[in-house]
Amino acid sequence: MGMLQDAVKSFDKSDENADAVSATLDLMVELTKSKAETFKSKIEESLNRGRILGKSDSADSLYFPISSIKDSRIQYRCITKDTPTDLIDTVGETISGMINDHSAGNIVKGVAAIINSGLKTLMGLSEGMEQYTSSTSTFIDGSGIAVNIVRFDTIIWGRTVKASSIKDTIKNTFACIAYKSVVNVKKLSFDDFRSVYAPVMEASGETNVIAALKAAKEVYDVLDGGSALNKVYDVLDGGSALNKKVYEIPSNGLGELKPMTLEDLTFCSESIKADDDF
Repeated sequence: MGMLQDAVKSFDKSDENADAVSATLDLMVELTKSKAETFKSKIEESLNRGRILGKSDSADSLYFPISSIKDSRIQYRCITKDTPTDLIDTVGETISGMINDHSAGNIVKGVAAIINSGLKTLMGLSEGMEQYTSSTSTFIDGSGIAVNIVRFDTIIWGRTVKASSIKDTIKNTFACIAYKSVVNVKKLSFDDFRSVYAPVMEASGETNVIAALKAAKEVYDVLDGGSALNKVYDVLDGGSALNKKVYEIPSNGLGELKPMTLEDLTFCSESIKADDDF
């Protein structure tokens, strides 16, 4: 998945169709930037709700409370005829600069797997369609006195190219937005944290998720986790509660429960027909 500006520069604008190609490329780039701004605002609204409201009993079950935004990135990328189908390594390289991967397990790999699962949906769009995918994950970031529990939000908007003048080279264009925020751990229960953290660890290839969760509990306690909550939560005794797989979510209206999975951390919108002609 290459940078959009590099693909745009690669076009030969010296032939007789140069004006048409240039106009199409300009339209594609401007639309991609416009979509990025739209979804940037969408993430910031979600983070602001998390900062003000914190974790509540509303339907916003993944909107963990935050204290501040640590980092944000916007990139414009594209799929070309030479792009591989599995983009985990590419996504990992892109986000690695935002994650201090000093914790147990490969956090970058786990988060990349979550994002890649949404990207596969966007890559399968029909010609002239657009769609977006979003994900929210939570994990341990950093080490020592700099350790934090962070919330990582991404939205990727994708659009398949229809214009015959460029589609043989650029097949899809993407606006990619990512925010890393520090979670207000004092307003977060450990049950809520591990429900989202466990799928990230499993996606990372961690072979002992229970041990990773025990290590995360130690960080949670050091950061005074849950101290601002009104509810009283059971204290974990020797990891016994961890082994009961309490990181579960409702699977239907009958009250049945199932463990939260990687797919539960990703949302894909409905695909729609684009109203322009590039």
